[in-house]
Amino acid sequence: MKLIDQYISNNKYGKLLGMNFSILEPGLVNYSLLINENHLATPFTAHGGCIASLLDATMGVGALSLVSSKNQVVATVEMKINFIKGAVLNDQLLATSKMTVVTAFRGTPVKALQQLRKEGKDNGTTM
Repeated sequence: MKLIDQYISNNKYGKLLGMNFSILEPGLVNYSLLINENHLATPFTAHGGCIASLLDATMGVGALSLVSSKNQVVATVEMKINFIKGAVLNDQLLATSKMTVVTAFRGTPVKALQQLRKEGKDNGTTM
């Protein structure tokens, strides 16, 4: 069984939340979530953790889609979110991740990201 297939069959949390994804190409992923009553933290808005889960899953599958053919796995090490507006009942959320592979750089991933930012090539890359 491929790693992506294992992720799909074992991701009980994503199923619990009702999240769905599509891999458009290796490193480019859409993940969606329809906000229902089970996601609400107040009578009107979804819990921030639900939205954070959608973002985390989007980044994770984006990265996994790049390395799964080499039998490698990924994990989120750090994530920061600034919420601008709450999601409400029946909102359809769509998150897209586009992963960038840095191969011609020696050093840590943080230094690679700093170099990309310096060159203006990071386009919102997160690690």
